[in-house]
Amino acid sequence: MSESAQIPYTIPTHLNVPDRIIGPFTPRGLMLFLLGSALGYNLWTQIGTWHLGGATWVLVLRLCVSGLPVVVGLALALVSVAGRSLDVWALILLCWLRQSRRCVWRSVCQQDVFALPVSPSQDDTEGASSSPHQQKEEGCL
Repeated sequence: MSESAQIPYTIPTHLNVPDRIIGPFTPRGLMLFLLGSALGYNLWTQIGTWHLGGATWVLVLRLCVSGLPVVVGLALALVSVAGRSLDVWALILLCWLRQSRRCVWRSVCQQDVFALPVSPSQDDTEGASSSPHQQKEEGCL
């Protein structure tokens, strides 16, 4: 094939693939990981100021307590379930927990017996002559 005859290439632009900054981290994921790491470092330094002695259990306590936010930040940054990240699932869970669990069943044709009858419009001459009981039965599904 000669150099003058070039093959046109189509470059896809709508792939729905997030941009990567460093390794597997997207900008949002990197910020979540850095936030968890900063919180973990802050806990590491704060627990170090407590005068608990130099025992091995103190080092294990510091490592576990300060490592927890780092692991949570890493999980929030990298793990996604069913195409949604863990922070979105956490918000869905909070909304679900906030909803009421008690449901009340009501018939479709339930009307308030003590309500004032609605005056019919001028176009509806047939509804004016019918009784409220007939209107109630007609409205039931």
